[in-house]
Amino acid sequence: MSTRARQIIKGLIGLIVIYAVSREWSSPAFTDFSVYWDAGKKAILHQTVYDVQGHYQFKYSPLVAWVYGVFFSGLEVTTAGLIHRALSMLVWFLIIRFSLRNLVEANRQTAAMDWLALAFAISLRDELKLGQVNAWVIAFLLLSAALLGTKKRSQVMEALGTLPLAFSILLKPHAAIALVLLFLARRFRSFYFVLIWIFVLGYGVLGLIHGLDFAIAENREWMQSLGQSTEELLGSIHNVSLLGVLIKAGITLSSAWWSVGTLLVLSLVVLAILVRHELSLYAWLWSLGLMAILPPISWSYWNLYLLPIFLVVLNHALRPAKDQVISRKVVWWASVSFFTVSSLWQNESVFHRGVQTLASIVLMVLFAEIALHRPSRRV
Repeated sequence: MSTRARQIIKGLIGLIVIYAVSREWSSPAFTDFSVYWDAGKKAILHQTVYDVQGHYQFKYSPLVAWVYGVFFSGLEVTTAGLIHRALSMLVWFLIIRFSLRNLVEANRQTAAMDWLALAFAISLRDELKLGQVNAWVIAFLLLSAALLGTKKRSQVMEALGTLPLAFSILLKPHAAIALVLLFLARRFRSFYFVLIWIFVLGYGVLGLIHGLDFAIAENREWMQSLGQSTEELLGSIHNVSLLGVLIKAGITLSSAWWSVGTLLVLSLVVLAILVRHELSLYAWLWSLGLMAILPPISWSYWNLYLLPIFLVVLNHALRPAKDQVISRKVVWWASVSFFTVSSLWQNESVFHRGVQTLASIVLMVLFAEIALHRPSRRV
């Protein structure tokens, strides 16, 4: 391809991304972050953070509310939201930089960045404008992957390496899939360290600040709020989890749960094979991908959990034709393009019916093929 053709393609990609990101950027703004901010104000004043009804209620650990209260106390919600957005953009930059350097060959990184902009422009827009925290969950898991992936691990290093994972679970409970990863990898000491950290952070820290009775009561309210909100949002048109898509397709709740359970078992089998010999980066990425599909509630911009997996599949699609069978190359490109299109139009009603979910599952299947053939990819 000539230099001029490449420049034209890059220009078209830029225009598409600018158009996609500019649509609905300003409204609603910080609707999710304002929930964290309001909960933070209550947490530092020794008030419950689970007294709000409706969709915009705080659904995370009471410790997370206290952390937000400490960091953003004294700031107006708009100012705090802008600071949070700037920090999130920095974290996303680091995640993308880490993923490109570790998952894409050096001579394909520029092209990969172009496709990345197309595939995740809408999701990043929604993540940032709402003030969401998925960047932190991904960053914490990748940090634990790096710290726990070292060959020489002292108990102190292992304890420190499990701390980011424990906090990510308190931030987003679906991150607990990584606990299963540690168990299947027979990393039992790390597994128990995570459980200890969750108890220390969730009960100990909050108990020291507000008293143990308050910490126990707030964590109980947190568990109850998770179940309540899940029941209310399962059938939402915006819920693109596999369970939500099956329910909207008219499948009974029990049958839908059986289908999700079957996929979960198959996913855990893949995970068990990936960790047979070592706790590789691919195993961590597989866990991240499951967070976008298997939770009962999943929003369209949660496909950001698939960002590293997308790069792995894209890296194979960008291989020269001589290095792979032509039919295989067609499959790679068809899947990458399918996922990209579903991500660009994820907010259109037809795509809430399951197109994005199907594209995510296809991407996961291709990644599984790559990972199972090259399971030793290290951090």
